Amino acid sequence: ESRRFELVGCVPALATSLSPVASAEEQEEAYLRQRLALPLVVAEPRAEYVVSRAARDSAFRWLVVDEYYRLCAVCKSRFVLRQPDREVVEAEAAHIIPVEKQGPDDPRNALSLCRRHHWAFDEGLFTVTDTLEVRVSPVVQRAMRQHFDLEEYAGEPLVRPAHAACVPADESLAWHRRERFLAG
Repeated sequence: ESRRFELVGCVPALATSLSPVASAEEQEEAYLRQRLALPLVVAEPRAEYVVSRAARDSAFRWLVVDEYYRLCAVCKSRFVLRQPDREVVEAEAAHIIPVEKQGPDDPRNALSLCRRHHWAFDEGLFTVTDTLEVRVSPVVQRAMRQHFDLEEYAGEPLVRPAHAACVPADESLAWHRRERFLAG
């Protein structure tokens, strides 16, 4: 609510660029972007946040979705509807290591996914390899399904983020393969 936060490891040019930022969401996005210069911290202490969680969630979502051109990184679907008072975008920021497992709000711990693929990723129905390709779980074959477009993306490369600094971190992807992926 105070719209203040602590800058850790920030270079002066980044710190001064934050001063003209107006909204809480813009402040949070600037903060998340400047942290890309630091190593990914997996067990990020949530108590350090001074801004509201809503502002942080919104900034994180828009940062991630914009990095992926507002596309689902798996199926490349995009839905953007510009309204007079807001923009409706179907893509979501999916944490690779979830918040409840101490996953950080860091673009290197996220993918932009459509709602269906976000759900499937969270359920472990697919994961992402070190070479950023989709790996579909063999359990999908056993499921009753109709018009479920997951298997067709097996082995396909993900859409990469606009900036190399936002590519998913190896340690995040390894965690997902180890802890969430339904291997059999």
